[in-house]
Amino acid sequence: MPRARIREMVGMFKGPMSIGIWIGIAGVTLLFCVGFFAVFYIVFSAVLGPAVGRDKLLQAVESAGAAPGPGGDNGKQPQNAEPADATVLSVSDTGVTLNDIYPYVQMELEVRPQGRPAYRMSSKFLINRLDIPRYQPGSVIGVVVDKNDPNNVALAGAPGAAQQAGMGKAEAEEMLKKVDAANQALLARGVAAKATVIKAWEMGITVNGPNPAMKFLLQVTPDGQPAFQSEATAVVVQASVPKYQPGNIISVKYDAADTTRVAIDHS
Repeated sequence: MPRARIREMVGMFKGPMSIGIWIGIAGVTLLFCVGFFAVFYIVFSAVLGPAVGRDKLLQAVESAGAAPGPGGDNGKQPQNAEPADATVLSVSDTGVTLNDIYPYVQMELEVRPQGRPAYRMSSKFLINRLDIPRYQPGSVIGVVVDKNDPNNVALAGAPGAAQQAGMGKAEAEEMLKKVDAANQALLARGVAAKATVIKAWEMGITVNGPNPAMKFLLQVTPDGQPAFQSEATAVVVQASVPKYQPGNIISVKYDAADTTRVAIDHS
C-alpha cells in the first residue's frame, strides 16, 4: 500500500472525524458484548433456571412451615407403609406451583386402610397439573399410609401403591390370594349384574408375566334394583386391559347382603 494512503488512513483517526469514528467503534463493540451476554444468559437460564427456581420455591414453602412433597405437610415419605384407597372430599389450591407444572394443593381425604376403620385427614400434596382431573371431589385414588402415623399419607401413582409401600413379593402374593378367594366366593354365589367402569387404576403388581392387578370404581346396575357404586379388585390379562377402561360396561357379581363386595366376572 502506498505510504501516502497509509498516512491518509492514519490521519482519519487524528482529524475532525476521529470522534465519530471512535464512537462508532465503541458502539459496535458494545452491541457485540450485549449480544454475547444475552445469549449466555438465555443458555444459562435454560440449563439451570428450573433448578434455581425449585430451590427458591422450596425455600419459600419451607419458610411458610411446609415442604412440598407427596408425603403431605412435612414432606416425609411413609416409612412403615401400606397401600390404601381414599376418596377426595375437597381440594384447593395453595397458590404455590413448582416449575409452572406441579401445583401444591390442599386435599381432604377419607382414607380406608385394609382391615381398619376409615378416617378423614387433610394434607398438602404436590401433583402434576395434567393429573388434576384425577383429584377432584368424589374421586377414588390410591394412597400409601404410614401404619404408625395415619396422618402421614402419600399419593400412590405409577409405579403403584404396592411398590411405593415397599410391599414385597410374599406380601403381594398373600394379598392377591385373599382377593382371589373372596372373588371366587362371590362368583360362585353372587348376583349377576352389569356395571359401568367409572375409574380404573393399576396397583403396581403383575401376575404371571405382564398381567396387572387392578382396582376399579364401578357403577353397578342390578336388574330391578337401584344402581350403586362399589369397588372391585382383579387381575386382568394385559390384552384385555382396554376392555376395563372408564366408560366400558362389564359383567360383575355382587353380594346382595353387602353391596360393597363386588367381583368382576371374566367369563
